[in-house]
Amino acid sequence: MLIAFNYAANTYEAKKNELVLEMSARENSNCGKVTQKKLTSPLEIVYARVLTVSGTGSDLTITKNVACSRINEKNERAHRFSCQESLDFNNAYLLLAVTSNGKMLSSQIEYRYQEKHMHMFEKKLTTAETLKKESFQPDTHISINKIVSNGFEQSGPENNCIKEETYPDNLIGDHGLYVTKLVNGNSAKATTWTRIYFDPDSVGEHLIVPV
Repeated sequence: MLIAFNYAANTYEAKKNELVLEMSARENSNCGKVTQKKLTSPLEIVYARVLTVSGTGSDLTITKNVACSRINEKNERAHRFSCQESLDFNNAYLLLAVTSNGKMLSSQIEYRYQEKHMHMFEKKLTTAETLKKESFQPDTHISINKIVSNGFEQSGPENNCIKEETYPDNLIGDHGLYVTKLVNGNSAKATTWTRIYFDPDSVGEHLIVPV
């Protein structure tokens, strides 16, 4: 089963062991007020993990940990990832690692940081000289409209980024690690994201998320 997307002249397919993140459209919606104009600037999703877990509540044990690397493609609205093995969405979470390519709200790194992926020290984005020049701009957030893989699609209200019951948790607004619970199907509520410290790289580790 292939799930296809049509963006202008481009067609994207979520094949086996692939993950597609469709951004919210900025045109003709309130998303244009709060989301970044470019797919990878100023914030960029550098990799993802699909974490299958056991247990209930806020303390979960990771039973499967699949890393997904982003495929570089010329597209303005979708990221596609190649995953190391088959994905299991039954009782699973999606983790995203987000770096900055320019503007930053905070220099504080309150998560398990990996310079080889984030490159923020290399770009000197955390220095006092760089940060004092920054000012808050509302249209610098990431808003993910759909999460799609082979046989799986999670979506919320179409291109509604400022919905009272989920805003601003449905937006990613700074560098860091973010997780969301994966639920197949369309929901009346937008997908929301929680910042976490831990970036697990194996199974048997615990994933701590708010209930």
